[in-house]
Order: sequence, then C-alpha cells, then structure tokens
Amino acid sequence: MFSCSSSTKPETGSLSGKIILVNDTGDPELDPIDYSGITVALYKLAVLDTTIVRINNEYPQIGVQINQETEFDHRYQQPIVKTITNADGLFKLTEIISGKYNLVYFKAGWGIRYEYNIVVNKGENYIFDTKAQVQGHYKSSDIIYGSGKENSEFVLYPIKYLSSTIQNSYVFQEDHSYLITQDTSFLSSVVLQNSAFVFINPGCRVDFWDSVSMPESGKRWWITSSKGIFTNEMNIPSDDDNILKIRLANYNGINIRNGKISHIMDGLEINSNGAALNDMLFFNGFTALILYGNDFNLNHTLVKDFKSRTNVLYGNSNISQNIFYNNYDNLIVDSSDFNVNNNYFNSNWVGIRPIYGNTIIRNNCFWYNDYGISLLGSSPLIEYNEFYGSKRYCIQTQPNYVQASLDYCNPIINHNNIYALNQIAISIKPDAHNGYYASGNIGVENDINATHNYWRATDINDVIYDEDDSDEVPYKILFDPRINSRIISAGIH
Repeated sequence: MFSCSSSTKPETGSLSGKIILVNDTGDPELDPIDYSGITVALYKLAVLDTTIVRINNEYPQIGVQINQETEFDHRYQQPIVKTITNADGLFKLTEIISGKYNLVYFKAGWGIRYEYNIVVNKGENYIFDTKAQVQGHYKSSDIIYGSGKENSEFVLYPIKYLSSTIQNSYVFQEDHSYLITQDTSFLSSVVLQNSAFVFINPGCRVDFWDSVSMPESGKRWWITSSKGIFTNEMNIPSDDDNILKIRLANYNGINIRNGKISHIMDGLEINSNGAALNDMLFFNGFTALILYGNDFNLNHTLVKDFKSRTNVLYGNSNISQNIFYNNYDNLIVDSSDFNVNNNYFNSNWVGIRPIYGNTIIRNNCFWYNDYGISLLGSSPLIEYNEFYGSKRYCIQTQPNYVQASLDYCNPIINHNNIYALNQIAISIKPDAHNGYYASGNIGVENDINATHNYWRATDINDVIYDEDDSDEVPYKILFDPRINSRIISAGIH
C-alpha cells in the first residue's frame, strides 16, 4: 500500500515596485540624481482591538470605524521583510507568505509613507512593473497598489523642518512629512491636508494662534511623537517620548476633524468658544483633551489608552456619539452645563466625573468600567443609560476630590438598565481604597431618587450601599417603584 500527502508549506510570493523622489521645495540642490537607499519594509496588518470592533459593529453610528489607517503604527512591530531601493528606485521583497500587509517606505532627509492592505499572492506581485510598461501591456493581477491605480509609482517628498515661529499662513501638504524639533508657534492660519504627517520631538509644544482647518473626509492627517519614526525596527515610544502639548488659542469656531493625535502628554488644549471635534482619534498618552470655552461639541471620536485625567472640560459642552476606551480618569466635566449622550464608555477607571455644574447623562453605555459615574458636588440627571460589568461601582457620590471644596450631590437616577449582580450599583459612601483620591466621606445630605430603573438583581439591597449597610451612612437609596423588564429605550440610539 502506498500513501502520499500534500505539502503543508505555505504559499509564498514576491513583491516588486518602484519609489521615486520628488523635490517640490524649490531648492534645486535637493533634486535627486538617483533613487537609491530608500528603506522599504513590509509589516503584518495591525491587530484590531476586538472590543472596539464589537462596538463598531453593534453601534456603527458612534465613534470611529477602526481600520489599518487608524490603528497601524510601524513602531509597534518588527517588519517581516525589508530592503532598500536601487538607483532606479526599484525594490523586490521575497519569500512573503500570501496575504495582506502594510508597506512602509522612507529615506533620511525625506518623508515616510504608509500603504495599507497590500495584497501579496503566490508568485510575483508588482506594484510597478517596468517590464510590462516597456512591453506595453499590463495584467490586472500584476498590479497591487493601495489606490488601485495601474502603472503608478510611489512618491517620497523631502521632509520639511519647521522653525520656532511661523509668521505667515502655512499648509501641511498632502502626503508630506514634517518635523518639529522645538517649541513652535504658528501666528497665522494653518491648513492640514489629507495624509499630512507631523512629527514633534518629545517634550515640545506647538501653539496655533489663528484658524486651523482641514478636509472633512479622505485620508487622515496624523500628529505624533517623532520618537522612532525613521526606523524599521520595533521602537515603541515610552512615556518620556510624548509630545508636551498642542494648544489652539484665541480663535472661536475651530473645527478639528478627520485626523489622529497620538503620544501626547498634556493634550490638545482648546481656548476658544464654539469649537468642535469630529471624527477624530486620540490614543496613547496622559491627557487627550483640555477645553476652556463654551458651546463645545465633541462628536464621533475615539479616545483610548490614556493614563491620567484624560479629558477635562471647563465650559458648556455637548458630548455625543463617542467611544472612550481603556482610559484612566476618562471624562471630567467641571463647573459647567454638559449634555452627555449616546456615548460608549468601556474599560475606563472612571467613565464620567461630573464636578459641580448641571449635567445630563442620557442614553449611554457603561461597560466594564471600575466606576461608571463618580459624582462630586453635582446633581446630574442620569437616565436611560445601561450599566454592565462595573468592577467596583456603577455610580457613586462623594463630597470632595483632589483640590475641590467640600460639597454634596443630589443626582436623579431614573429609567436606566442596571445589570449589576455581584458588585455595588449605587453607593452613597465613596470607595476610599488605596490609590484613590476620595476622602471616604458621605457624598449626599439627603436620600437619592433611584426609582423607575430596571435591576437585574432580585434583591436590590444586595447591590446598593446606603444606611442599611453602615452606621456612617444616614441616607437611603430609594428604588421603588422599580421596572420589572429591560427598558428598551435605554442605552445608545
């Protein structure tokens, strides 16, 4: 008897292409005489966070739909294969397992570019096929190019180094790279075009003193720390490598949109009225956003992986249809009127911290936060939300926090779906465990209205903390009448 088996060796292919250097600076000394020495590296696709993908699928109307453009940063990976171009700008990468990849290319003194979802099939694959061009024919299978254009060359432009003061209007051009090496001020209007990459040295800040504008759609612009950008080895920026701050000052009505900001210490600071953030990504840093102004709108934005007081807002604001994921003290709304609706708060230490002011928290999802809502001296209306999997408390009250003065809360908590079974859903006495800034004092001076909610727990007294649980707590959480079935209108709509 005979037997045979097929090879389990994966199919492999090669990837060939061409990159040219285009001097558009007006300086003839930069005109390239050859295209050699351009680093070309191929990377596996960025792994998309399954939690955010789930939220994207369940609620496509909120936040940002993540993809390779939003998630890929070559500093977080080792390339699977790399090479450099010859004098004609040609390159060839070999022994690549068939699949999709991201391609990165850069050169000293020139910029860096990303091409996403490059397909490599078995055999030879061409981004630019000089042989086919000479012979005057192409096959569609020969062209693997991010934009879908046949007979296309990838282009690199010279990197632009910026001085400390930019007096005149400035345009960050499409597909160009910029390096800011010192504290820099833009005194006139600024335009950020699609796919402009702006790299800022660690510890530096940038101030914009006039209007800042950008397209509402197309490839995203990116502002990030310069640490490790021009390397082809894994080089993840550390906490010490963050940009210090980006400040927008003295220009009302600014609309920041269609971009991403990463690796920042003290955040994007906005000092104006009528500002808006739409379709933005903030990731990796200590603080994402600080607002000083009124009539602010934060919409369709994803904020993730920040380690400190992530978003601190002073001024009347509308916060709607965002995703806040894996942040520390995620959203501090201080001394103002806020409308927080249709947002998803997932895996944050604190989802929302209302401090004084009047806040309406409506139609949000709070999943797997340590504390969903932690109140200080405020009396918010908390209604039509969903609370699930809180690691400590869904809602707690407290009378002081860090530098704030002693004051009390009087929330109204109605028409929510509260799924707590093995944790405290609502507590009058704040959790004063180690590492937490609450004093442990009682947060209210009257009973709390928590009626007309749906509770998954059979015995609600098991999931609340009030006068029945401690002699230190002289007030009750009033939960009757209760709703006996899940409230359909609660949660994101």
